[in-house]
Formats: sequence, C-alpha cells, structure tokens
Amino acid sequence: MPTALLMVGIPLGGIGQATNDSPYSSYGFGDLIATGQVVQATMGGVGVAIDDPVSVSVINPATFSALRAPVVELGVASRTVSLRGQGTEQTSTLGQVMGLSLGIPIGKDRWGIALGMIPVSRVGYRITDAVHLPDGNSIDLEYSGNGGMNRAFFGAGWALWQQRDSLKATRRLSVGANFNYVFGSVDRERRAVYPANQNYV
Repeated sequence: MPTALLMVGIPLGGIGQATNDSPYSSYGFGDLIATGQVVQATMGGVGVAIDDPVSVSVINPATFSALRAPVVELGVASRTVSLRGQGTEQTSTLGQVMGLSLGIPIGKDRWGIALGMIPVSRVGYRITDAVHLPDGNSIDLEYSGNGGMNRAFFGAGWALWQQRDSLKATRRLSVGANFNYVFGSVDRERRAVYPANQNYV
C-alpha cells in the first residue's frame, strides 16, 4: 500500500518574519539560496550520488527511478542575520520555505517522476544614507528592495539496468532529466528625502 512521507526540517531556531534581510541582497538577483531539500541540506548540500528511496533529490533526477513510494517533502528553514557598523547593530530572524516537492514511482521500480517548486534567491533590504549640503542641511537617501526568484521543476528518471543480489542490495544504472521554469520579480526603490519646509524642489 503506497504511503506518503512528510518531512519538515528546521535547521535553526524559531520562524520569524523580517522586513530587512541583508544589504548584500541588493546585488543582482539577491542572496542565492542553496537548492535542495532537507536531506541534502543536512549533508551540507551534497547528494548527487545519494540514491534515497524515500526522498526527492532535485540535483540528480536519475535517482527518481529509485523511489519506492509516493513522497511529499516540505522544507522550512530559519536564520538569524546580525549586522554591525558605525556603532549600530541590527538583528533579525527570518524564515523561508526551502521547497515543496512530490515524487511518484511508476512501473515496477523502473520509472519515477517528481515535480515541485524551490526558491532560488531572496531580496529584502532597506539602506539609509545621508548626504550633507553646503547650507548645513542633509538629504536622506533611502534604498529598499524586496522579492526573489523561484524555480518550478518537473523531472523523470529511468533505470536502464538494475540487479539485486542475495543481500537485497540493488545495483542500478539510471538516467534522468529535469525541466525547469524560473520566475519571480525583484522590486527596487530609490528615494531622496529633502529637509521639510526648506523650499527645496
């Protein structure tokens, strides 16, 4: 009888929501998020050679042929960002979904398919700077951004050859492919705030 496996991983502390993530996310597509699910994250991101019958390894679609039962994986992570500079300090805790994936075995341990969505990058920053004018006033420059990119995938794996020995160990030669669609948006805003009631235009 097919069973479903739900994996929830929380590598760090509690889940929180932060308005400011990291000033480094202002570059390019933002802070890149390590792809993969809980199983790969707990091994430091490796997993190309891991043939797990109860986990979807997005980085190696050939392993989809090794699935033994329908698998549903949901990964959640939490991290704390601490920024220090010029006598100020800011600490924020934020949570993020590592991905949602579904794997389905097909046809007597020969085929397997998987689909899901995983985050690629995250943007969240708010930076303020001051420019002093010759008359003694100052202009506040505000830079902010939010958003990110995600990846939806569909993959299939096929076992070209497999053999089981007397110890029920399986030797297998498999091939697989993933089809990816990257989507999302990054919104950036720049503002110059002049002193009030100083007749600036």
